[in-house]
Amino acid sequence: MQHTDTAKRGANTEVATATAVAIILGLAIALPAMRLRSGLREQVLLREGQTLQAVVSMQYALESAEMESLGLSAADVDDFTTILKTARLPGVVGVRVFGGRDGAVDMFPPQLKETSLAESDWVALGTMNPVVRMHGKFPLEELTLVPGMHGTAELVEVIVPLPVRGGALRAAQFWIAGTGTAAELSQHDSRLAAYAALVWVVGTCVALVILSLASRRLRQANTELGRRGEELARANQELALAAKVSAVGVVAAHLIHALKNPVQGLRSLAVDQMRNGEGVVGKAAWTEAAGMAGRLQAMVNDVTALLTDEASGVQFRVTCEEMMEVVMQRTRDIQESTGVNLTWKAPAGLEFDNRLAALVGLILSNLVTNSCEASQRASSVHIDILKRKGFTEFAVSDRGCGIVAAQRERLFLPTTSTKPQGSGIGLAVSRNLAQHVRATLELEETGPAGTVFVLRIPDVAEVKQA
Repeated sequence: MQHTDTAKRGANTEVATATAVAIILGLAIALPAMRLRSGLREQVLLREGQTLQAVVSMQYALESAEMESLGLSAADVDDFTTILKTARLPGVVGVRVFGGRDGAVDMFPPQLKETSLAESDWVALGTMNPVVRMHGKFPLEELTLVPGMHGTAELVEVIVPLPVRGGALRAAQFWIAGTGTAAELSQHDSRLAAYAALVWVVGTCVALVILSLASRRLRQANTELGRRGEELARANQELALAAKVSAVGVVAAHLIHALKNPVQGLRSLAVDQMRNGEGVVGKAAWTEAAGMAGRLQAMVNDVTALLTDEASGVQFRVTCEEMMEVVMQRTRDIQESTGVNLTWKAPAGLEFDNRLAALVGLILSNLVTNSCEASQRASSVHIDILKRKGFTEFAVSDRGCGIVAAQRERLFLPTTSTKPQGSGIGLAVSRNLAQHVRATLELEETGPAGTVFVLRIPDVAEVKQA
């Protein structure tokens, strides 16, 4: 009877010990895993904020250089116009520009609610670092992008400090569609959970085996070797501790290794998922994400090239053929996706200043993109370049169905778009870029046979740019 009671007590002790080890091992793995998860999410969001802050900084540098080329100072750069240009990035659904803690607030779209930043945000912005937050279920009523809009959406809020003027700190708040970021975070969470679960299962099994062997030896030696039993118990505790420490080290090593690829950027991840046909959101969405990342990278490269030219002060001549080759390269993806062929014609010997050519190339690329999207498949878009008396003319014509009369008057105003998912910023920004060199961008004609936009650059534009 006593032997039976002892066996029951021993079995109960083993169960209790195994349960305790499993719980402790789970907590030992879960706690660092949660810290790693939190750190990983902070790194992903910080990457988004730092990328956007870099684009904003480059845009300000470009605007400042343009102001100086026009004989003005960097203080004349308009914050709202500069931020609007940055808002052309894919996924941006709204922006606010704060003139200071008590300064005026400019918003785009204008339906956004007027609000203010928390004091904690201003304190964080004082370090000239961005503030980034992920909103999993943000109420759309608070943004009021469209009157009567209800429901929630995944949004990323990025607050970027703007260059200080007169000792006053200013900021720009971006609202960005967070579907891609949420999918990336979800995938990281899934990987992290899988690694943690694997380590917990393996660690628990190892710990249980060790405990089982140790308990058997203790039961056999308990009646004869009490002292050795105590030593074996201490050895068992040391083995359990070593197993837990080893398991934590394994999960940490796996997780650190898993962080190497994600920090390489959204584009590498999207391309990899696109090729394998895997991922949380499917191959088609990863294909779109890869294209968006590529366009963002190309945009940053373009701005970097412009900034490099401005910073270096190097001036050189660019032939029309060289400029159009750049336009062809920038729009090659949209040509292939829409099946539209781009052609152009220009007089021989036409040259431009390098900075003017860069701006004209950006405007033409945007016009060509719009024309390709508006044209019928397997049709063509043509750029006719003519040298007139006192100015150079670029006529971009497509073979689309034309622009309805109701949209023509507001065509160059922000938020006006003829495309179902268009942001309505492209033409407004293109006209603003044209105005920087005293050029004009107009809708020349439109109808069932197609649409023609004309960019006219006066000859003095090159002197102004220089």
